[in-house]
Amino acid sequence: SLDVLTMRNLVLLSTSLIALASSRPFSQPAWLRLRGGADASGGAAAKASALRNIPTLTLETADAMSSAALREAARIGLEAPLAVVVVDAAGRVLVSKRQNRCANLFPTIAAAKAQTCVNLAMSSRALQKKYVPERATQVLAMTSIAGGELVPFPGGVVCVFIDENGERRVVGAIGVSGAAGDEDEHCAIVAVQSVDGVTAEP
Repeated sequence: SLDVLTMRNLVLLSTSLIALASSRPFSQPAWLRLRGGADASGGAAAKASALRNIPTLTLETADAMSSAALREAARIGLEAPLAVVVVDAAGRVLVSKRQNRCANLFPTIAAAKAQTCVNLAMSSRALQKKYVPERATQVLAMTSIAGGELVPFPGGVVCVFIDENGERRVVGAIGVSGAAGDEDEHCAIVAVQSVDGVTAEP
């Protein structure tokens, strides 16, 4: 019958196509590459290899940095209780500390200072210098777009690592709030400087 003949032809056609396909070498599309240059055919191992080269702060380092900031505040005699927040390269909060009697808003401000650094790859002071006062309207719009995680005043410091190729890598940030902006920033810089291999960018 016609149906049987049609099925036979489809089987023959499928067999021919499979044979033709198996005789040609497979090549990846030019755009199918993992970040870092690894080929997708490498599977999970290739992905792991590409991601291992992205440095970021660890929890232990972040904890040590936050404690160093509070020690420096005590050393220079700051009376205002501080809040300290350390984030990793992706902006995730690793450590958040607040001293006794610290006002409720200061941890939020410290977090916003740290987020400013990783979101823009610059310190909160650098943001202030770039936009205030000449472009204050623009930075207000940016703050609104960022949902409040952007502040143009000192106290947020970028943590930078220089890799073996001499490239600048932002590995995290620290935000300090509670005292004057310059004092907050000083404690943040000292905290970053307490970690070997990491540079502070105020």
